[in-house]
Amino acid sequence: MEHHHHFTTLLLHISALLLLTISPLFATAFGINYGQIANNLPSPQQAVPLVKSTGANKLKLYDANPTVLKAFAYTGIAFTLGIGNEYLTKLQDPSASENWIQCNVKPYLPATKITSIAIGNKVLT
Repeated sequence: MEHHHHFTTLLLHISALLLLTISPLFATAFGINYGQIANNLPSPQQAVPLVKSTGANKLKLYDANPTVLKAFAYTGIAFTLGIGNEYLTKLQDPSASENWIQCNVKPYLPATKITSIAIGNKVLT
């Protein structure tokens, strides 16, 4: 029952999306947005088998959370790391951008499969 509770909680707090185009016959990849602002979420270590059980092979993480990146090491699941709007001005400086990469991406490679970085998380009006 505990496993079912965590699975239900995970599904309620993350949204599934199709990351690649759908071929006429089947979806080529399935991904999950992994948000962590909620109550009663399973730990990243508990989330690994839950995410794997969905068949998802891609995750979008809204920040470079070290605990999540370490938990998903050697799983083969590809990550898109999100950088929030609050970083947009700061990361215009090339040295700040390089520092962000050195601190938030390189320490987890190649164990964690980080394939892309998404800059900005909300539409600016």
